[in-house]
Amino acid sequence: MQIWVVASLVVLLALPLALGWMVNERAAFTVRVPDALHPPSVSEWFGTDSLGRSQWNRALVGAIVSLRVVAGSLVFALPVSLVLGALAGATAGRWPDQVICWLVALLHTVPFFLLVIAVAAIIGPGTSILPWLVGGVIWAPAARLVRTDTIRILRGRFVRASVAYGASPLQIFTRSLLPLTTPSAAVSLFYLVPEIIGIDAILALFGLGPKPPIPSLGGLVFDGIRRWDFAPWLAGLPCLLLIALCLGVHFVADRIAVQLRSTS
Repeated sequence: MQIWVVASLVVLLALPLALGWMVNERAAFTVRVPDALHPPSVSEWFGTDSLGRSQWNRALVGAIVSLRVVAGSLVFALPVSLVLGALAGATAGRWPDQVICWLVALLHTVPFFLLVIAVAAIIGPGTSILPWLVGGVIWAPAARLVRTDTIRILRGRFVRASVAYGASPLQIFTRSLLPLTTPSAAVSLFYLVPEIIGIDAILALFGLGPKPPIPSLGGLVFDGIRRWDFAPWLAGLPCLLLIALCLGVHFVADRIAVQLRSTS
């Protein structure tokens, strides 16, 4: 089961690099006014924007930006959820557990995209801090699952036998808790990926996305909506790419969840 999780994380981390090899940056950023607003064709799959730039290459750049935010958020949130969830489960009913549960309840009270927008409004446009910001919020659901699994695992005979043989808390965490709680935590975070990608669109709506001329999928969609009457491809095709990314990651999360249920 851990192989599925590791493989999915590796693919998610490598996907921005793979898309980067496909991008023609010159076509994505070079202004060519005579070629403005050309409809989709064999040479320009997504057509061109109002400045004659390749919409396909700009959509790929936007997808790379979104996937980098996703990958960075997951890399930060997964270990945080594992450590805090295990600590809460190991100290169930005591003050560390109460503090962590209070933080989880607090983060569940307000939708995380509102917290991200509020902090992004204070910091300003850009995506450099966005992975840390999103990862610092989305760990809560996964940590709650890890806490429940930890309480169950620590009651198992194999853990009590390890304690009897003198295993330290760190050894129990690395040998028992970490392998058994990582799959459920990873699946929980994978299911949040569409919402993380959606943050890009929301930030673009408020002008808090990547700084121009770097595009984002959300920014391309909202800019295209203003020209929907005479150039519907400007919004429609990047929107389809955005939906495809969300559905693809959701499909991977479903496959991992099925494998997890079949081995439990």
